[in-house]
Amino acid sequence: MCRIPSVALQLAFFRLHGFHAPAYETGSLRRFADGRTDTVRLPTMASKQFVEAVAKMPAKTTMSIGTIVDGMMEEAIVGHKRYTGEVMNGMGMDRHLLGLRLLAAEHGVPFPELLRSDIYQRLLHFRLSTSQLPSAHVLPMGFGPSAPDCYGVCYNPQENHIFFTITAFNDCAETSAERFANALERALLDMRDLVDWAGRLKGRAKL
Repeated sequence: MCRIPSVALQLAFFRLHGFHAPAYETGSLRRFADGRTDTVRLPTMASKQFVEAVAKMPAKTTMSIGTIVDGMMEEAIVGHKRYTGEVMNGMGMDRHLLGLRLLAAEHGVPFPELLRSDIYQRLLHFRLSTSQLPSAHVLPMGFGPSAPDCYGVCYNPQENHIFFTITAFNDCAETSAERFANALERALLDMRDLVDWAGRLKGRAKL
């Protein structure tokens, strides 16, 4: 699974709104009997640091800054891939906590304090709801936001293209699918430039 779009979505949101988006990404549990999905959460510490570093980069970036930020991007992508693997191997927390909530409701037991806390309610409020649906075909796929101030983003990474469907509620003054699409395009181009930069530096080092 491609993890570059996940980090690019974080960068786009941060640039557009000025803070890090609590993000939901679908993690498949189909390797388990009756398994469905769990939640892959962003940002991670590595993606947070990368996003903030890119946002602060000057227009004319020096080689040293570009090299550092490229390394941070690699850490963010590799770290997210590792974390996604953990979730898909059954080590996510969200479905476990959901199971506790459902069991408590089924047996008439009061919810544990953790599940009644403000911090847990904040954990359930995502500003980015995303899912990767890879296909060799160009198929129109998408879904709506999970909250009034959320973006719904479905994407299909292919060998030479990435297709995105971005949704937002028109009656929410904070969100705009069009502005987010523009910010996402810029984020992806900037990340491409960092990869190209790093490749040129490695090429020079071999000379």
